[in-house]
Amino acid sequence: MGYSFGDTSLKRLEGVHPSLVLALKRAIKESKVDFGIASGVRTSWEQREKYEKGLSELDGYKKKSKHQIQEDGYGHAVDIYIWDGENKKGVFDYTKENGWMWLEVGRAILRASRLLGVPITWGLTFNIGNGYDVGHFELV
Repeated sequence: MGYSFGDTSLKRLEGVHPSLVLALKRAIKESKVDFGIASGVRTSWEQREKYEKGLSELDGYKKKSKHQIQEDGYGHAVDIYIWDGENKKGVFDYTKENGWMWLEVGRAILRASRLLGVPITWGLTFNIGNGYDVGHFELV
């Protein structure tokens, strides 16, 4: 298909582990559905805000997120969104109508990670209390 990340998504990938970035850049080129990066590295405070809103079970202090800088100096997680070109907006929720789009993007990311030997887990595989974290991808 030939999609690529825009400047905002590329900026949000700064500080994310190079292997994860490489897999995401390959995936967007091969995906049949466009997507962007909603978030990459988070500060402890930003993680705490997600926790307080019930969007994460990790508070950023006692329990760190993979979005936060790890021992190797990189963040190990990203959140993505599906790009709705028709309405010119990002789609963050998984619905019956857009589920096929999320599955296409998820498969593209997992396929790229396998080809590059980058072990990745998709948030669709774990439940965070208020549902599945469909836009979340992290290094294993």
